[in-house]
Amino acid sequence: MLTAREMLFVALGIFAAGYVWIWFTGKGRAPGVPSLLELLIGFVTNFFDTLGIGSFAPTAAIFKFRKMVPDEQIPGTLNVGHTPPTILQAFLFIAIVAVDMTTLVLMISAAVLGAWLGSPNNQVVAAVFYGAIATVGGVLFILMWWYGAYVAKLTSPELGARQRRAHSIAWGPAPLVIAALTAIAFANASLAVAGYVAMVFVYMLPVPRLVALAQRRSRAPSSRRGPVGR
Repeated sequence: MLTAREMLFVALGIFAAGYVWIWFTGKGRAPGVPSLLELLIGFVTNFFDTLGIGSFAPTAAIFKFRKMVPDEQIPGTLNVGHTPPTILQAFLFIAIVAVDMTTLVLMISAAVLGAWLGSPNNQVVAAVFYGAIATVGGVLFILMWWYGAYVAKLTSPELGARQRRAHSIAWGPAPLVIAALTAIAFANASLAVAGYVAMVFVYMLPVPRLVALAQRRSRAPSSRRGPVGR
């Protein structure tokens, strides 16, 4: 039985073999072999990539400076040219560096899913997917908050009934708003994404504290008037 690491090595090997075969057989295009200068550029930039500097920016700068690749072909050239050394880096680092395979598989899956959802042809799918996940997460969060605050009484003693109510009022509508934005995504993905971003900025503010302050101010006039005599 292969381990998760060994299965990943097999998958990388199959992909690398197919990639090289398509490159050198010219499947769908004219076959091409990198020149010594291009190989040297790739070696240097990918060496720095292993140090965390990155390879795309230095390679793009060299292409522009030496006018080696037309501007409109630079993105595709970077993706195609840097794929083989990136596969080699993956082999080396996974073999040498101790990596938790669960974390690694989840990261790879998230990257593949993100690349697929980030395609211009999948904007609606990406917006709906994000909204659906955020809606489910928001509902679960509200249920956990409700159980912890009102059923199990797990909140701090310093958090009084008024503060708990303020938190509930502040957080409660969020899943409904995100669900509405998710529905909007079917008609306009960009508007839905703008709404998601706005929700993030809104909840960066101390919303529960603002709700509690608004409640205190709304009750202040009635408390100052006092009881009405007969």
